[in-house]
Amino acid sequence: MKEIVYHGSQNGDIKELTARMSTHQKLCIYATSYQVVALINSAPKGHRDLDILVSSVDGMIELVERRSGVFKNLFNNKGYIYELNGKTFSHYDYLWSKEVISFEKAIKPLNKITIDNILVELEKEEKQGNIKIYRYPNRPKNIPLDNSDLIEKYIKYEESGLTGAISELIAVYPEFKERVSKILEEKKMENEKRIFSLRETRWRKETTPENLVADTFLVKYKGRFKIWHKDGDECNNWYKNLLTVTPEDYKKLKAGKVTWQELNLKQEYIEYENRASIQVYHVYNGIRTRCKDTKEDNRIRKCYDKSTMCQEWLDHPKSFVKWYLEHYYECGDESMQVDKDLFGDGSGMYHPDYCCILPQGLNALLANSKKHYAEGETPDSVLPLGVYYSGRTGKYFSKITFTGSEQQITLSGWDTPEESFAEYKMMKKADILMMAAKYKEQIPDYIYDKLLKVEVQPY
Repeated sequence: MKEIVYHGSQNGDIKELTARMSTHQKLCIYATSYQVVALINSAPKGHRDLDILVSSVDGMIELVERRSGVFKNLFNNKGYIYELNGKTFSHYDYLWSKEVISFEKAIKPLNKITIDNILVELEKEEKQGNIKIYRYPNRPKNIPLDNSDLIEKYIKYEESGLTGAISELIAVYPEFKERVSKILEEKKMENEKRIFSLRETRWRKETTPENLVADTFLVKYKGRFKIWHKDGDECNNWYKNLLTVTPEDYKKLKAGKVTWQELNLKQEYIEYENRASIQVYHVYNGIRTRCKDTKEDNRIRKCYDKSTMCQEWLDHPKSFVKWYLEHYYECGDESMQVDKDLFGDGSGMYHPDYCCILPQGLNALLANSKKHYAEGETPDSVLPLGVYYSGRTGKYFSKITFTGSEQQITLSGWDTPEESFAEYKMMKKADILMMAAKYKEQIPDYIYDKLLKVEVQPY
């Protein structure tokens, strides 16, 4: 590893870098051997993966502007690059080719480089041949102009446990809503066919009472697929009377050559009361991951930077499970998601008083009517939610895609962003009211009543 590696950040006051949990479930510190990569990482995060693409092609670092104007928003800013001792950093196969990590708990920087304007420095690096920059709409042939390559990518994020990834994708690219729904429906049908096939196979192989109980309540271990009754009574199929053993151990037990106690096997059980809670713990872990300090994690993106979890749920996960099961309901085949904003106070906290459970369709709709993140822009250039500026006409205008439609509609041109947002607000409110009416018979009354009162905020 090089003697010096680099770490880019928006924080200009880092005295010590501390290890954080990565998307690879590694507690580590990220860095790079390439100063131009650190330069990119020193920019505000924004909707990083949705705004830009950073890759390496034949050794050349490539930077792609996915949407018009995002380069200026992200990189026309001040940033910082920290030089670190590279001795403890290494590259691993599961990392991007330009990344290195250290498993040290904390590392003090050797030096700090202040970047007055990241965009200016990137343009210098481009002239020197250290990076290839594609400015919108230019891009490599393998990246479609509509950025639809992001659809499968973000569905995989969601499937890997990053709850909310699809909602964020649709919030930035509302035109993908119908396509995402279609893909998810197709995946669901494929999974149902697979589950049906597995169930058929399972029933053909073993339909004895002890095997059915074991499948439900006994933790499985590699090679241990035979079931032994601890008390010797094969009619006693209480789950804690069962033990999974290897075929070889089963033969010894049947022959009386050994007792199950002498085998000294560990057997864990899925308690009755926990059976319904297993999936809820997956939900809990996904939320808790998003509530960690994720400033250096490109995949847990800006929309969750200020998310927190209340101390009660942090200290007592079972209290979250209890709350979830008490509030859970179903809306047909839609996946259900925990929302913290509909009843929230604006703090971004997951708290029993602020949270509710919403079907994905409603959650995705509201994701685009909540706080607008415009990090990286100067205060006087931040535009309200849904509002754009046309340099060609000198007018402000809004865009909206109504739920159930793939067509994005461009609204009227206005002299001020406030006038443009006022028009967008009316349209967005109408969309929310229509969806509230659609879900009225499927959602609890208190959620329906709240949807009728939702205020579309400009920021």
